[in-house]
Amino acid sequence: MSNLDFRIDYGLTSGTEHGFHRVGWRRLLAVAAFAAAGELLLAYFVGLDRPLRADEPHFVRVIVAFGTSPLNLDLLAHYDAMSGPVPFLLYGAWGRVFGFEPQALRLFSIVVAVVTYTLWYWFLHSESGNGRLPALGTAFVALHPYMLYLSLFIYTDMLAILCLVGALAAVRRERPLLLAAALCGGALNRQYLVFATAAAGGYWLARWIYSRQGREKIHLLAVVASTIPLGALCCLWGGLCPDGALRHVYPDAHATFHPSSLVLYVSLAALYLAPLLWLRRREFFFRRKTIVFAAASAWLYWLFPVTASRSAIEANTRHVGMLHQALDFVTGNDFVAQCVFFAGFAGGLVLIGELVLDAIARWRTARLDFQIFLDLVVLAFLAVMPWSYLHWEKYLMPLVPVLVLRILFVPFRESNRWRSGFSVRALRAGHTIAAVERQERVQQQLQLCE
Repeated sequence: MSNLDFRIDYGLTSGTEHGFHRVGWRRLLAVAAFAAAGELLLAYFVGLDRPLRADEPHFVRVIVAFGTSPLNLDLLAHYDAMSGPVPFLLYGAWGRVFGFEPQALRLFSIVVAVVTYTLWYWFLHSESGNGRLPALGTAFVALHPYMLYLSLFIYTDMLAILCLVGALAAVRRERPLLLAAALCGGALNRQYLVFATAAAGGYWLARWIYSRQGREKIHLLAVVASTIPLGALCCLWGGLCPDGALRHVYPDAHATFHPSSLVLYVSLAALYLAPLLWLRRREFFFRRKTIVFAAASAWLYWLFPVTASRSAIEANTRHVGMLHQALDFVTGNDFVAQCVFFAGFAGGLVLIGELVLDAIARWRTARLDFQIFLDLVVLAFLAVMPWSYLHWEKYLMPLVPVLVLRILFVPFRESNRWRSGFSVRALRAGHTIAAVERQERVQQQLQLCE
């Protein structure tokens, strides 16, 4: 094996001919049926026909505009929303068939959620071949309070999460067309998903720099191609969002980096994933370097504490999301909430520090595998999101599946038990990742037989 070792240190074993476990259609149907039953049960107790709330009235107005008006450049340029047009097009198409009543549109949200959870389970099971871990990973995502909310009401976020899961599968399986479609769909749902595009571009560029193979170039071109539709829309809009009324209400006059946004998302990465971090505490909270770094840097929280963004305050909102509201409701004391976020920030610094060290180590040793891609996705998210005019807990949700993969399925400590990989030499010979993995498994089996 070459010293430059592209290792698939995934924390998983593979037992199939092509490197991925086959997931039977009956199992997937069972997962979809279980997810649908859970969503319908939730809908029964909450009520599909309850009055529109929060942002739903605004979203429904835009959906009706897309569903009842001819699609033209004027509509694409001036619809009154801040996010991309794809969710409004899809909800509008659904509304033309089933009606634009709240219960009809909320049924589409349930359909999207069931598809998302089924795809997520398929991806996890095809990687692990283990029934328990995929079930745990899927349940952890699906039962998050925000996911319960997004899966039932009329919001655009679930479609973006579906696209992100598709992008993860495309990168892992090296499917450039699927990668282009998933990245493009994600950015056309929520523009901030360009963090996934940036991570994928950086990953395939690094792979191409080391291997100089046409395969890596094709994936890099797929990433570039995925940016063309959003780029065209930005030219049409004359900015990063449609030229509607909201554009002149919310965004900052100039691009501004908000440190408090970065603090919020670092804190939430630890707080939202706390149960999984506890399960993997031996892999994450073992390195003295990152713990000392977190202890020495945590005081920065008090310079940029978690507070509502200016746009939210102008809209008479003083919280940053469900967790903040719950802490305020339970304790009635904002200082307690700040202490919780401070603890999350300290834990998040350890987590992010481990990701940074892992990415650096893999770059230096040319282990450009799926694990470093996950590292890049998290770091790209933290680099992109503080530039947004609004920070909100909900915006972390597309990153939650990535963090579940990184924390639950990919232990930081390398173990011979999970060891498999492929070398630059093999890539330059034109072999696929799956082929090299298969060859190394055969060699391991022969060694065991001997």
